[in-house]
Amino acid sequence: MKNFLSFLSNRDKETLIKNSAERTYKDGDTILKQRDKNTALYIISDGMVSVVSHIMGHDMEIERLYKDDVLGDLSFVDSQPASADVVSDGDTTIHVVDIKTIEDIIRSDPMFYGRFYQAISKVLSHRLREENRKAEEYLSTG
Repeated sequence: MKNFLSFLSNRDKETLIKNSAERTYKDGDTILKQRDKNTALYIISDGMVSVVSHIMGHDMEIERLYKDDVLGDLSFVDSQPASADVVSDGDTTIHVVDIKTIEDIIRSDPMFYGRFYQAISKVLSHRLREENRKAEEYLSTG
């Protein structure tokens, strides 16, 4: 699967990174907490993270995300709280782009809107299909 940044032009990537805040996390640091409000998009620039959901009293790793992957995309799109914890797996550097910054970029380049949301749509579509595949696999072996 292509990562989020691969769906954007070089110019779009540069614009996002230039207008972001860089944050570093140590192994085990929580980047996003399930059920917390999120108003930013997080782009991994180095390292990896684990996406963990708490289901019926159990922690379940949903997926791992790597360099140039995006997180916080679901809550960024629908303005709902984070659907899972995101935890750094080793030292990780992330670029954080808040919603106001995205809105400012769109105002200065209206065509960015379509390219940006198309990239997010492709990532979310892939994740949904992958979760469906995992559920089908789980149910067929259980």
